[in-house]
Amino acid sequence: MPAHWYRLELPMAEPLVTVLMLDSNRGSVGKEPWQAQLRWLDEELSKPRKSAWILCLAHNPLFSDGQHGDSADCSRPGAGF
Repeated sequence: MPAHWYRLELPMAEPLVTVLMLDSNRGSVGKEPWQAQLRWLDEELSKPRKSAWILCLAHNPLFSDGQHGDSADCSRPGAGF
């Protein structure tokens, strides 16, 4: 990982997919870096892209139908999602 959050274009020459990699460990990131990541995400989503698709990925699922359910951070008011 080059950073806690970053952008990939796949393939690089003529991108078909833009991938935004996120740090989903809100508790260990801290409030200010978390807010910086949200600002970065807003900026990335508003940029023009040549790719047909955009994906946001994180290690831990924010929303899940699995046994563990959604991330606790998602259900909190003002979570920023």
